[in-house]
Amino acid sequence: MAVSDDPEAFGQIVRRWERKIFALCFGMLTREDEARDAAQETFIAAYRNLSRFRGEAKVSSWLHRIAVNQCLTTKRRNKTRSEDFLDEENGEVDRVFVAPANLSPARKTEQAERLTVVRQAVSSLPVICGKLS
Repeated sequence: MAVSDDPEAFGQIVRRWERKIFALCFGMLTREDEARDAAQETFIAAYRNLSRFRGEAKVSSWLHRIAVNQCLTTKRRNKTRSEDFLDEENGEVDRVFVAPANLSPARKTEQAERLTVVRQAVSSLPVICGKLS
């Protein structure tokens, strides 16, 4: 492939496809920083593997496949990190997770009781007919 001997030709490929590859990565990862990293890794991997590109597929298809693989690797890495974060060596959770106070059962009960009291107070007010001045 002529591109393998010409860095400028590869630069043209990058310029032509960088936005589409970034859009693909962003669509899969939904975080801009991760998408930028994955897109960059896509082009690095493509450059390193130019000699393996046989020309049987379009360059765009080849880059697309590399980008998808990069995104899948990123997702796997993120999932592993989040699982590692939760588990200590002995398998116990290393952090105490507490529900926000406004979602606790006690808080919900208090809110329901307060709402009942306010409704009762409002319904006990006398009905006043006429204009307010």
